[in-house]
Amino acid sequence: MMLKNKVAIVTGGTRGIGFAVVKKFIENGAAVSLWGSRQETVDQALEQLKELYPDAKISGKYPSLKDTAQVTAMINQVKEEFGAVDILVNNAGISQSTSFYNYQPEEFQKIVDLNVTAVFNCSQAAAKIMKEQGGGVILNTSSMVSIYGQPSGCGYPASKFAVNGLTKSLARELGCGNFVKVEIMRDSKYLLPDNQETIKATEILAKEGFVVMPYMYPDLNAARDLVNAGAACVMPLASPIGSNKGLATKEFIQILIDEIDLPIIVDAGIGKPSQACEAMEMGAAAIMANTALATAGDLPMMAAAFRQAIEAGRKAYLSGLGRVLTRGASASDPLTGFLH
Repeated sequence: MMLKNKVAIVTGGTRGIGFAVVKKFIENGAAVSLWGSRQETVDQALEQLKELYPDAKISGKYPSLKDTAQVTAMINQVKEEFGAVDILVNNAGISQSTSFYNYQPEEFQKIVDLNVTAVFNCSQAAAKIMKEQGGGVILNTSSMVSIYGQPSGCGYPASKFAVNGLTKSLARELGCGNFVKVEIMRDSKYLLPDNQETIKATEILAKEGFVVMPYMYPDLNAARDLVNAGAACVMPLASPIGSNKGLATKEFIQILIDEIDLPIIVDAGIGKPSQACEAMEMGAAAIMANTALATAGDLPMMAAAFRQAIEAGRKAYLSGLGRVLTRGASASDPLTGFLH
């Protein structure tokens, strides 16, 4: 299980996207605290989850997310219950379609309170705990209307534009500086990346000064567009994320390695050290591996095996692999001149 021994908080976790995220986290071994706006909806969600996952570690809370003190107290309570706070998903939010001419100030403020202030409050409280424990992940739910706008209900896109700005700022201050990995997926079954939306996001982020590392389906034309958009590298999948199926897209990755003048980092699907070695022999710059290690029987030993395999593959590539005959055979030992 990829999230075994991890603790997650999901705001807006009683229905829709949030509830689906909660279920996925539980299925992958995480302890989850789901947050909602009312005790009634939280209790209903907990009841459903306990029927589906009798052995799951779950709790429910319903603080006012615009109240800094309540949020801080609840997040500290989750840490006391489960021992850590590893993941925060800021998913709570509301939208309205009121015409601009009829929009009331209190309506606009309500959206800002839940869609923006809540994200700030939850992120700040969780980040302090994550810093103490050595790390964590904060995920913020946004929307494409934050970029394109919408014909009515201006409060929602305005609030999500603010979330985008907050997320980018936190990425720089709390994360890896200017480095950003982009993963955009509209397919919930196979989790395949959306190349076209990834290209758009890469261009936006690159113009804002980020070092953009886009995850993509291996396609030469899309890779060229990512280069033109300002990507710092190209990260094609080897096979569906989390599948451990290995280099299913090997031939297409090789095309990218041969044709794209940026580091090619093979991301998703690598399941064995031997597959990582093969990718490095092809000329890949690096390998991203998570599930193969997280689901291994002995994680430290598997991590060591991957390291050795990656180093071996890189050395093989740099040394220049021996030629391959398309047909026939060639003796590896001399056939004459050795019996005298």
